[in-house]
Amino acid sequence: MTLSFFTVVFDADDPPNVGRFWAAALERELIEGDPGEWATLPGDPRIDFMKVPEGKTTKNRMHLDWSAAHREAEVQRLLGLGATRLWDVKEKVGEEDMEWTALADSEGNEFCVIQSDPASDRHLATAVLDSDDLQRVGLFWETALERELVEVEPDKDYWLPGHPPLTLVNVPEPKTTKNRVHIDWHAPDREVEVAHLIALGATRLWDVTNENFEWTTMADVEGNEFCVVQSESS
Repeated sequence: MTLSFFTVVFDADDPPNVGRFWAAALERELIEGDPGEWATLPGDPRIDFMKVPEGKTTKNRMHLDWSAAHREAEVQRLLGLGATRLWDVKEKVGEEDMEWTALADSEGNEFCVIQSDPASDRHLATAVLDSDDLQRVGLFWETALERELVEVEPDKDYWLPGHPPLTLVNVPEPKTTKNRVHIDWHAPDREVEVAHLIALGATRLWDVTNENFEWTTMADVEGNEFCVVQSESS
């Protein structure tokens, strides 16, 4: 596979503050960069928090689902760290009976805690992307990541196994603003990969080069932002 996972990026009003929430939630050590500008949470998955001028105005179209051995105990722990409980769901997804709680972090970013079955340590279950055209978006990412798209529920829920797993969920509302959560992907040859993705229907938005990284920000066929980062080994 040409693209490989690099990091999940959160836009933030206060990167160190929201970074500290996730550091406590995931029991990791936060690395703070330029004061107030960015913070990084190493681990699996890596998460970066980047300062942006605009605030959160609508539900994020990408969020992370975390699996926990004891959902309610984990939810209570997260509430103690400053999370907000939004709602609870118990329903059948495909052939599985699932239970999860939707929460918001200290800046209002939605995420879910899923009851793991069988019980397992806390880990990322999936990154979830809302879509109002599942087949089109699913085909794009299936081809871009060279994975096999699994239809969990027709016209409602698609699954792309891999690292990280991706879930595409049908929603009625279209994308109206820049996504505050997106994934950065590594590529051994950034320019070749960007050209390949454009041929699949992606849009090139802008390019950035600094002392540490080179990357291209793109949008998929539904306008969801993502980045292609030049692999360090290349």
